[in-house]
Amino acid sequence: MVATFEEDGHLCCILLPTQSLAERIDKAKETGSNLKHSIIWQTITRILHIFQSGQISPVTSVTSASVMYHTNGHITVTTHAGDSGSVTAMEAQVDKPVYEAPEVLGRQDPDSKAHSWNLGCLLYEMLALEPAFYDRSGVNPFSVFMDIMQGNLPPVPPNASESLTDLVNHCLVSDPSNRFSLQDITESILLHNSKNL
Repeated sequence: MVATFEEDGHLCCILLPTQSLAERIDKAKETGSNLKHSIIWQTITRILHIFQSGQISPVTSVTSASVMYHTNGHITVTTHAGDSGSVTAMEAQVDKPVYEAPEVLGRQDPDSKAHSWNLGCLLYEMLALEPAFYDRSGVNPFSVFMDIMQGNLPPVPPNASESLTDLVNHCLVSDPSNRFSLQDITESILLHNSKNL
């Protein structure tokens, strides 16, 4: 929403058309295409800035449905107030992807490296056009929890660039002490940008 105003006793809203990352992924799957790497880099850069600003708690995850693209080129992230974002294995739904880091799922006092995991999940989804962690069998959501906790990652698609593959592999590390920090991700983005000037 851009603005609201009252006119003749009516509340008027001005809206800009938006499209979510989930919708873009669905459209790419339908057309048999991939998301452009330039869009992927722009998206992770924007999400990284939001994570670094401290606007989102490490226990609140950002999903592909909450990343919004606006016609004016802006990328925003919506979160629901009061949504802890944390999911247990018993709460996991068959059709719902899981973006939470192992330490969030295990309720182990996560820090900003949980955001790095979340960013890795979104990056994987942009590359593979499917979530990194969801019940692929449709019958065992507990297997998703186990895959996350044990570091069983699906392979990154071969169409991904080496720098994006490397970034996914450094973000989706079960042990937070070995996972990229937000600063490490920033440096990867800066290195990518310097190579593509």
